[in-house]
Amino acid sequence: MKDEILNFPRQFSYKPEIHNSGKFKMRREFIVAGMGGSHLAADLLKMWSPEISLIVHSDYNLPSLPKEKLRKTLTIANSYSGNTEETISAFESARKLNLPLIAIATGGKLLGLARKHKTPYIEIPKTNKEPRTAIGTSFVSLLKATGNNAGLREARELSSMLEPKTAYAEAKGLVRKISERSLIIYSSERNHALAYIWKISMNETGKIPAFTNVFPELNHNEMNSFSRKIKSAKNSPFYFLVLKSEDDPPRIQKRMGVLENLLQNRNRPVKEINFGHGSNLKDVFQNVMLAMWTSYFTAEEEGVNPDRVAMVEEFKRLLA
Repeated sequence: MKDEILNFPRQFSYKPEIHNSGKFKMRREFIVAGMGGSHLAADLLKMWSPEISLIVHSDYNLPSLPKEKLRKTLTIANSYSGNTEETISAFESARKLNLPLIAIATGGKLLGLARKHKTPYIEIPKTNKEPRTAIGTSFVSLLKATGNNAGLREARELSSMLEPKTAYAEAKGLVRKISERSLIIYSSERNHALAYIWKISMNETGKIPAFTNVFPELNHNEMNSFSRKIKSAKNSPFYFLVLKSEDDPPRIQKRMGVLENLLQNRNRPVKEINFGHGSNLKDVFQNVMLAMWTSYFTAEEEGVNPDRVAMVEEFKRLLA
């Protein structure tokens, strides 16, 4: 995984191609059907471009929408492996209803179905072991599927702009503070996609519990569960990260600062990470790399394999 993170910027030089493009129906509204790491790029697309009409669907079949709405919407079935059963279910539901549809995968059953039924598809290169480390490739593919040519041009510049070694150094220092704790990541509602990437990375790569919530909602409930003062920060089972953006509204930024003080006064260790602008792709993906490195070094500290997700694999075997 170390090499995958170091080579992460190269993913943005990928130029996706739509096969069976004669049947491709571009729309202005989108559903991205994907699970786990395969929907992270769609989350980031909504965060970076909040005006886009896009529903992220992480379940079987299709969202419960009126048929008229579904006919005006492009369903994007996105599965890195191409074998995710929930995503295949969504693909088949859209295909049987003759809805606008495109598949994105490295191969597997999903691309087999797309080829069989002459459905438009993008075949992404399988250069990464896990979908959570292929967010760049997936993001570029979604820009292609949604017809965002300006976004494609901007994203391609990241191949020479991102700095994986800078994130490497920052992550090294952070891991020593997180060690042997559970991680709680807070952000604004707009930037929740980044907080969720941190959570998934720490769960799957670092193999530690990690949870996330958003301002201002958490100020009305969750923070109260940390109201008890503990003896010292060393005794805290949790480490708090607050992801802050220059785009966050002033009232949200104030809430972040007040909560950080409240936590510190109760000996709850907290660190604020200001990643710049959620509207700036370089800032966003530089923070994604920081999450990747932090989870990778956490796996080293915990003595676990950063690549394997053994419990997920066991669950799938039992489910089958």
